[in-house]
Amino acid sequence: MKSILIVKTSALGDVVHTLPVLHYLRARFPKAQIDWVVEKGSVDFLAADPVLDRVLAVDTREWRKGKQWKGMRVFFHTLRETEYDAVFDLQGNFKSALITLSAKAKHKVGFGFHSLPEKLNLLATNHRFEVPTGINVRARYLHVLQSYFKDIVPFVEHRVSAAKEKQPTIMVCFGSKWPHKQLSVQTWKAFLHRVAEETGYPFVFIWGDEKEKVMAEELQRAFCASSETLGGMTLLEWQERMGEMTAVIAVDSMGLHLCGLTNTPAFGIFGPSSSAVYAPLGASHGAFQAACPYGINFIQRCPRLRSCATGACLKELGSEKLAAAFITWWKAGRSSGVFPQHQSLLSPSPHLPCTVSP
Repeated sequence: MKSILIVKTSALGDVVHTLPVLHYLRARFPKAQIDWVVEKGSVDFLAADPVLDRVLAVDTREWRKGKQWKGMRVFFHTLRETEYDAVFDLQGNFKSALITLSAKAKHKVGFGFHSLPEKLNLLATNHRFEVPTGINVRARYLHVLQSYFKDIVPFVEHRVSAAKEKQPTIMVCFGSKWPHKQLSVQTWKAFLHRVAEETGYPFVFIWGDEKEKVMAEELQRAFCASSETLGGMTLLEWQERMGEMTAVIAVDSMGLHLCGLTNTPAFGIFGPSSSAVYAPLGASHGAFQAACPYGINFIQRCPRLRSCATGACLKELGSEKLAAAFITWWKAGRSSGVFPQHQSLLSPSPHLPCTVSP
């Protein structure tokens, strides 16, 4: 193939999950032109990847409002300037169908009927593949491509190189846009005190907005001189800092997904989403899956993710089980050499000045 188009417009976390597809295509077709259609909010992140040739930005929110008709015309004109050997529609909804239908290509590849988020997308593709239920989201997108190419060889996921010297520090990404994926401040404090006792490592608390900044500073004060807060970063800056860490602790959020692209081990915390589907792939990563107190079972995401009145799977989660799962993972990593042996780096004095980074 000489020219390939990926259609995966949003959301940013799903775009991150799809990056192994890009590196799979580049490994298979090292000289091909590979373009990607994505929402404008993800353009900078994708454009920084040297493997990708071109990013085509869309703004479907403005389209739905009936705005930017000129921008729509320019986009579709630019899209049709290139005749692709294949288009891979990995969004699988109505808006991606419009893009896929408009693209010039003989081969338009997507999900089968039972795997599609929106069935109308079937009209846009002529090669369709069902995805096994419950497989990891990264493997889900790769499965479509490997089925098309009749490729049964496992693909080794591309990882951003880690820093040569790791900082003896654990990054904590507590934030999520979904309230039901968040732990209470009390649970975080109790859990992280157990983590500090076990590891001896200080923490870096990551915040993305003013509300998260307040919580980060509250958590930081609980550990005083042994920790700091950090925010106001681009995704690339955040990813670079992750590569310097010994480990990352995160709820099911952008922080966890971003860490999955680095060589830094991550411990993910899951409630209304499945760790089997959304946790980073690799033996160095660990995960804790909270049980639903109402007995609801699900394969990917809880059907009450948006509507649950309590979010009790995580909101009422005690720190004991969570700490026990982390310690088991940490000890296994230490035994296998993932985490180095060390003496405690935590200050014995709780009265030393705290550090709050801009």
